[in-house]
Amino acid sequence: MTAFVTEDSLARSYREIHESFVANHNGTSVWENIFLIAPAPFAVFFLSCISPLIRYHPFKAILLFGLEFHYLVLSQILCFTCISDYVFLIVVSLLVVYVFTVYTFLRTQTKEDVVRILEISTVSPQRPYITYFRSLVNILTAICILAVDFRVFPRRFAKTESFGFSLMDTGVGFFIVSNAVVVKPIEIGLEGKTFLKTLLHNIPLIMLGIVRFLTTESLDYQKHVTEYGLHWNFFFTLAFVRIISSVITGLAPTKLLKWAVCIMLSYEIILYLGAKQWILSDLNRNTFLNANREGIMSIPGYISLYLLGVHLGNQFKKPNSTVKSDIRHVFIMFRTFLFLLPLTLISHSFFNISRRLVNITYILWIITLCTLFIAMLFSVELTLLVIFSLTGVNREFLTPNILKAVNCNGLIFFLLANLLTGTINLFCQTLYVGEFASMGILYVYMFVTCGFVSVLYNNSMRLKL
Repeated sequence: MTAFVTEDSLARSYREIHESFVANHNGTSVWENIFLIAPAPFAVFFLSCISPLIRYHPFKAILLFGLEFHYLVLSQILCFTCISDYVFLIVVSLLVVYVFTVYTFLRTQTKEDVVRILEISTVSPQRPYITYFRSLVNILTAICILAVDFRVFPRRFAKTESFGFSLMDTGVGFFIVSNAVVVKPIEIGLEGKTFLKTLLHNIPLIMLGIVRFLTTESLDYQKHVTEYGLHWNFFFTLAFVRIISSVITGLAPTKLLKWAVCIMLSYEIILYLGAKQWILSDLNRNTFLNANREGIMSIPGYISLYLLGVHLGNQFKKPNSTVKSDIRHVFIMFRTFLFLLPLTLISHSFFNISRRLVNITYILWIITLCTLFIAMLFSVELTLLVIFSLTGVNREFLTPNILKAVNCNGLIFFLLANLLTGTINLFCQTLYVGEFASMGILYVYMFVTCGFVSVLYNNSMRLKL
């Protein structure tokens, strides 16, 4: 009896293999997650120290992009793939070199100079450490969304099925917080003009969500159903979180922490009373709510996380901040991290962390990681500011151009990364690509995305959707 295998059945079988490849994972350890994101702040520091050396070169723009791309982006690609097993040693080595560099520099300065620098104003329209944070979140997310489709990306870093700590589980949480830290709580007028403006501003996200759904359905593109559901996706989540959160930040701009905690605890009670079992169940997805239970039910958790992000971002926005006051703020952030980390671990012992549920432990974990990451980046900014002020280097070198470019066109960068990821998966069976070729594809993919927004930035172009 002859067996006929059609091209359609082969494509479907590969799709099933691919979907199983990115599913049913349990994550990695808390500490590995921390060490995986730790190299980025050190890369920003060393890069910014080197960049001024080529400020007078005739091909400065090209040289800077090449230097910044390899220091910031390629190094992180390697940490997430080929050298991920050595990330602990890498972070320790970077920390030692960082401390030695700062100590050696300060030893050569007089006490009077250092005291004078401590009183320098650090006020600016947008602080460099916020730009570092928002841009790096975009870059790290872009690397992961394609890298996960290759075997060179360790499976323990992929999104967990239901419970566990993993690198990719932090992506959506980091993205929510990176959107929130730049929000300024404003009173909503009686006519609701601010809310209407927010609503209109988020319509493009809803449209992108619809386009993404229609595209994936028409192309029969693989999807991880237990991530958001059958029809839901991240664009819908981000849009609704921003719209609902804008109402809360407008009505209670000084009580965001209380609102965040109340929503987080209320949602955890709802999960305990039966929503958790329903969300994680294998029930038929025969209604819109059932079909998209993960995406819809996670919104309260993400709203809580967003409000915490707004609160975090507004803690240190002082009209008269100096290097000295900012150093105090950095220590407060590190102390906050040391308080939140054991709190997260205690919470995990009672409520298993779940990105799928966006439960209390997941919210605490993301805020813990973001607090540490921002504190490290804040430290880098202040260290560079002191060094540059004492050596006469212009403040423009505090922020690498590639990070300015990504921050300037963040949504365009993210959309391009998603578009290229989909295109590569449509024309390439990523599961069967070797390690060397995988690294080459990741390199070109990130080079194109970073290069595109860099060209826009260098030509003073900001695209708005």
